[in-house]
Amino acid sequence: METNYITLDLCTQEAEITLANHELQPHYNKAYSEAAKNIEVAGFRKGKVPLPIIKQRFGRAIENEALENIANEEFTTIARRDNLRILGNPSLRDIRKDPNGVTFVIRYEIIPNFELGNYKNLSLVKPTYSISDEDVTREIDEMLLRSSTLEPAEQVTDYMHLVKVKFTPLDDETNMPVLSEKPHEEELFLDNEEVDDDLKSSLLNTRLGDTFNYVEPAKDEENLPLRYLCTVMEIQKVVPADFSNEFVEKYTKGRLTTTEELRDELRVFMQQTHEKKSREAIENQIFDILVDSHDFAVPESLILTVSKAMFEDLKERIGKNNPQSKSMKFEAMANMFRAPAMRNARWEIIYNRIIEEEALDITDEDLKPYFDVYRQQGENFSDDQLREYFLSEQRIIAPILMRKMYDRVIEEALLVEIPLEEYLKQREEQDLLQQQFNALDSHVVHDHNHEGHDHSHEGHDHSHEGHQH
Repeated sequence: METNYITLDLCTQEAEITLANHELQPHYNKAYSEAAKNIEVAGFRKGKVPLPIIKQRFGRAIENEALENIANEEFTTIARRDNLRILGNPSLRDIRKDPNGVTFVIRYEIIPNFELGNYKNLSLVKPTYSISDEDVTREIDEMLLRSSTLEPAEQVTDYMHLVKVKFTPLDDETNMPVLSEKPHEEELFLDNEEVDDDLKSSLLNTRLGDTFNYVEPAKDEENLPLRYLCTVMEIQKVVPADFSNEFVEKYTKGRLTTTEELRDELRVFMQQTHEKKSREAIENQIFDILVDSHDFAVPESLILTVSKAMFEDLKERIGKNNPQSKSMKFEAMANMFRAPAMRNARWEIIYNRIIEEEALDITDEDLKPYFDVYRQQGENFSDDQLREYFLSEQRIIAPILMRKMYDRVIEEALLVEIPLEEYLKQREEQDLLQQQFNALDSHVVHDHNHEGHDHSHEGHDHSHEGHQH
């Protein structure tokens, strides 16, 4: 067997695999054996036709059908032998026959060779925040509100009321009800920040049956804001639950019994939540720094795979039963995902190279939580069997290796702690600068496009001159 590699571009190669006739024969014999099981010839039982007759009558067809399988088998062999980093599905581009044998041409994408830049001693910022008593109290107030009861009321005396309001559309000129449009009703909790402040103020101190005019905030500059006659249909006072030991025991289903226990647990949970978000902020910085500092070609198949994953994630977040989700087509939205997908694909290549560079591997300590889960479920497998299974599952080992990679980069980084408020302010300023840069970049492109139009006009003028001559 002869193998010749051809580089088409930084991410695409072709392998020319040439097999001599004597190397092809074992493959053909295997194909004959498989085909013989289903061949029927008059005078012979199915599966009992002599091999010489099969070769004479069906040999050429069987051999031709076998060529694609032969190409796949041989390419798999050389890919393992030469440690090819193949992405996506290789494609058989050509089969060239000559009297001495057959040459297969297989095209495939690879991870490009690139120099891994510095990933050590990165300057990173860690946002810090200590949960205060006020933070815990606010969370408890939310819990009490979620467990509140409703009491009928005659008047809205404060924002702790749930009010059913009928909205009757009004004509802008006559201020009279629009007969062609039906009124609609909404239940509004006045302490909700999403309720318009003007509407809240108008509802405050109203009684059942009261009416008032209300102008909805304008949605855009082109259309006039909608006007309504509002009628108070129902008023209910929202009464939060009392914060007591009885409430704690009921809310936690007996797991906790005192208000102090709940306060302590909430503080720990809220601090852990902040630490998790702080870790995510650090990881996002590592992502941005390393992706921005590496510039290499990214295989199209990887970009496509990541784009489709992002598309499916978006549909999942919208909701599969949502009509908007059902009408979404990847082909129509592919360009929207391309830029972020390219960054994510580049990151995937970079972090896997770091994992190789640092020789990170999965240990039994990493797999212990998974062992414990299976043990609790009563699964009767040995540690060796479970280990073999876990190590074969990419969905298990990939997150572990990524976490270890982040740990290693963070260990060697220059980490500066700053208060969360300052960190958020810096991010806000960075986002504003990015928006300004994008706007400037868009303006430059726009001006360049205008220049391009001018040149095209010049070209038209020259063509007219040619016609005159």
